[in-house]
Parts: sequence; C-alpha cells; structure tokens
Amino acid sequence: MHCLLLNLIKVINIEVKARKYIKATFVVLIYFVLACNFIHSKDTKENTLNMVSLVVQYPYVNGQNGQLTYLRDTITKYHYSDLILYQLVKSRNIETNEKIPGSEQYFIYESSKPNGYLFKSLKDDTNGIKLSVDSLLAARAFAGTNFSLPPDSGWGSFSAQKSADQQEKLTEVYFSKKDYGPTAFDSIYYFYNKRLNKLDYTLSRSLDSSRGMKLFRVRLLFNAKESKQYKMVVPKREFLFEIFEPRIVNENEIIDFFKRFRELHPGYFGNQIN
Repeated sequence: MHCLLLNLIKVINIEVKARKYIKATFVVLIYFVLACNFIHSKDTKENTLNMVSLVVQYPYVNGQNGQLTYLRDTITKYHYSDLILYQLVKSRNIETNEKIPGSEQYFIYESSKPNGYLFKSLKDDTNGIKLSVDSLLAARAFAGTNFSLPPDSGWGSFSAQKSADQQEKLTEVYFSKKDYGPTAFDSIYYFYNKRLNKLDYTLSRSLDSSRGMKLFRVRLLFNAKESKQYKMVVPKREFLFEIFEPRIVNENEIIDFFKRFRELHPGYFGNQIN
C-alpha cells in the first residue's frame, strides 16, 4: 500500500468517526478530498514542458500521547505535447515517518490512452510496468474526487476579496454551526486566484467554473476536542492542500525521459516528440 495512505490511515483512526455525522457528499471531502482532478489545458503549446505541483500537508496525532506533528508531501505533474508525467510522492519509513530518499516513482501516459507505465526513477532502464491511468491516479495521485461546498444549513459562511483588482482574488470561509461529532472539522477556507487559471490542475472543477478563478489552496481546520476512544484531548490541527507552479530545474532530464520512453514503446504515442 502506498506509504502516504498508511500515514493517513493513522490519522483516519481519529478522524473517521465524524463521517457518519455529515451528509455523504461532504463525507467524500473529509476522507481526503485529496481531491485533485487533473484537467488537460487546451492552451498547452506543442513540445513545451509545463509543470504544476500539489502540496498536501496533514496532521499525524500520536494515539498514545496526543503529540501532534505535520507531514508534507508533494506530487508534481509534467505536461509535454500530449504526454503527461507524474512524479509521485516519496515513500516514508513507517516507524519514523521520514521520507526515503530516491523512492519517488514516475508514471507516464498519453492524455488519450487508458493505460500508462510506472517507472522506479527517471533513470530506470526497464520497460516500466503497464497500469491503468484511472486506477493509478486514484490510488497514488489523489484523483477522482472534488472539493465542494457544505451541503446543508449547518454551515455558515462569509467571503472576502483581497486585491487591488477586486476581481482577481477571493477567499471563502465556511464554519460549522452544529456539532457533527468529536472529530469533524470545524471550518473550511477556500482560496481562489484568477491569475492561476492557466494551471493544468484542479482541486475542484465545479468551483473553478462557478467562481471564474482557480481554487488553489484549501485549509480544513479542526478545533481541539476530547476523544473518548483515545481518552485524551485531540489538539487543534489542520489539513492543507495547495497547487502552485514551481520552477523547472531539470527540464532536459524530464524531456529526455519522454523521448526515451517513446523509443521503448514505439507506436504508443500519437504524436512525434521532437
């Protein structure tokens, strides 16, 4: 099992009880709306390398002593012509939660193909492992679900625009007016930026569309609450999800990988890579 999910399971042991208190559509949001559907930009130029990353920061609460620590993982998506490459998160040592250097894997596929290939590294000289795109991204890249708005009147809200141009940025805050249980989150922050609309990545296709700007950061905040199961006060904590466009530092290496893969699997790609 993917190591990140192992860590999330530890957190879920504390968090999951809240799910039965909240409607099913919002439950999906709690259970890791590590929700990142990936959309393919129509504006991507032929044979231009584009890059976008998702950062996920999540709390780990020690069930023995209540100590709170935060774990942080990054998934990076490269887009080159009609090809897509994911740099997946590094594995973690189960006992220490430390990332294992060099353990990140890479998954490559063409946007129109149902299958892709998983490689251990950019220097992996094998043919890779053929896997379903949808299955791999759901299991390893948090795809397949969307952040959404609270579904009932148990949540209040307010919004604030913060920019010289009042149409560029928006922050929405939702707060719980009901007690949904000892481990339910208490407030949600959604951050939008119109200047990031070009990013080939989405946390919520519906919210991006309805707001006319990119949802690029989400914060789920939990107040400190007593847990009868663990017989302790679970501390105040939060989950953070953020997409951003980092600087490409190994462009030639990434492009070479795309080209080398085409040579390994002739006929897989629809377009020639120059």
